[in-house]
Amino acid sequence: MKKPREQRRIVLVPGRMRRDSGWSDVTICNLSSRGLMARCENAPPRGAFIELRRGASCIVGQVRWSHGTLFGVQARERIDIPSVLEPTAREKAPDEERRSLPRDGTTVAAKVRTVRTEEQSRRWAHMFEWLTIAAIGIGFSALVASEVYSVFSAPLTEVKEALAR
Repeated sequence: MKKPREQRRIVLVPGRMRRDSGWSDVTICNLSSRGLMARCENAPPRGAFIELRRGASCIVGQVRWSHGTLFGVQARERIDIPSVLEPTAREKAPDEERRSLPRDGTTVAAKVRTVRTEEQSRRWAHMFEWLTIAAIGIGFSALVASEVYSVFSAPLTEVKEALAR
C-alpha cells in the first residue's frame, strides 16, 4: 500500500541550481519537507543530482521526474520550509544598490511576473488550441453532413418527381 504524499505548499520563489553543467536560475513552484517541484529553462534529466540554493538554504537531492521545463526533486535531507521562504536581500530591497541586482539586470519581481505571464500565456494557448480543434471538427462535420444530404436527396427527389407524374 502506498503511503499518502505529504501536502505540498504552493510557492513561487527564485533560486539557483547547480548541476554538472554549472549554475542556472530556477523557480521553486511548490515544496514539502521532503521534496519540491521547480521550473527552469533546461530541466535536469531524471536521476540527476542537483544542489538548489535559496538565500541561506541549500537543498541537495535527486531529480525524480522531468517534463519540459518542470522537474521534481526528492531531497536528501528534510527541507526547512521557513528558511526557504524567507525573503533574500535582493527581494527585500532590489533598488538599494547595483550589487543587489541579479547579474542579468532584471529584478526578482520582474522574473516572478515573467513566470506568471508565461503560465497565463500557456493556459490561453492551450485553450485556443482546443477551441481551434473543436471549430475544425464542427466545420468538418457540417461538410460531411452536407455531402450526405446531397447524396441521399438526389435519388429521393427523382422518386418524388416520378411519383408526381
